[in-house]
Formats: sequence, structure tokens, C-alpha cells
Amino acid sequence: MDINAIGSSNLVINYKEEKFDDQQIKKDDFSKYFNEKSKELSTKFGITLNKKEISEKLGISYELFRKIINREKPTKKRDCIIAVCALLGLDTHDTNKALRMNYMLKLDDRNGRDELIMSILDNHRIHYQNQDIDELDYDPDIISEVNQILSDNVYPPLDIINHRKKPNDNDENANENKS
Repeated sequence: MDINAIGSSNLVINYKEEKFDDQQIKKDDFSKYFNEKSKELSTKFGITLNKKEISEKLGISYELFRKIINREKPTKKRDCIIAVCALLGLDTHDTNKALRMNYMLKLDDRNGRDELIMSILDNHRIHYQNQDIDELDYDPDIISEVNQILSDNVYPPLDIINHRKKPNDNDENANENKS
């Protein structure tokens, strides 16, 4: 067995352990964080988005989206949380907090796809460290922008939700199941 392969496997294991051991996460932390960032988007930048509008932009039913945010039915789709954060105008740092609240790995600049996503998020939201200035270049179609840039760089688009395949009336198996 290759020693380098063993070392990289341990690195990933240690990385995951490091990520989740620093504090306890409560079930409602993500919901509170979502509400806080949604309110911040409204008060600081004058952009009002409610859960229904965000769910429509993501192609998720309002009821399912509400359950994802409240963690009644947590998503396993990391890209779903990233997309929510993008719609809220969050940068990489804030998106990583949201991912952590959903027990997911943070965005990693050593991963080409993640690096592109980080770049898009950070180019839309700039925090100036030495001054108390926060700028947002809000794009209501940021999901399309992310998907286009990922596609242009031969990466898969954001995988936000599993859509159940509905059988077509022309499908033989569907007709057999009906009878």
C-alpha cells in the first residue's frame, strides 16, 4: 500500500474530527442563523427575501424548505446549504458557519470546485477588516451564475435537491404499474 495514500486518508479523517469537535450544535442553530442573516440582508442592504421566495429560487417546495431550515428534515445536500447562503449574500466565512451548523464540511480552497464557489461568494460580499464597512453586490440570479461558472470550468452544477422522477404516461413501466 502506498504510504502517501495512508497519510492523505488520515488527513481527511483528522480534518473532519477537527471541524466538528469545537462546540455543540443545537437543532435550532441553523434556523436562528438563517433568520439573523435574512434580517441583516433586509436592514443593512434593503433586500427582503422570505422563505417562500428563497424556496422558489431553489426549486424546493416551501414546506420542504421550511423543514430544511428548521432541521426537521435536514438536507444531506451540502450544495443546498451553499445555495441558501449565496441567496442570503453570505461570504465564505459565513457560509462555512452555516455548513458547520448542518454537520457538513466547510468550503475548501484546495478543492477546485469549492474554490470557484468561494470566489463567487466573496466577490459578491466584501468585508473590510480595518474598517466597519460591509459591501454587497447582490445578484438575485446568483444560483444561475454559480452554475454557469461551474459548468464553464467542467464542474457539476449545484446539486440542491433530489427531485423524484415522475413516470411519463408514455413510459411502459408506468403503464404496467397502473394496471
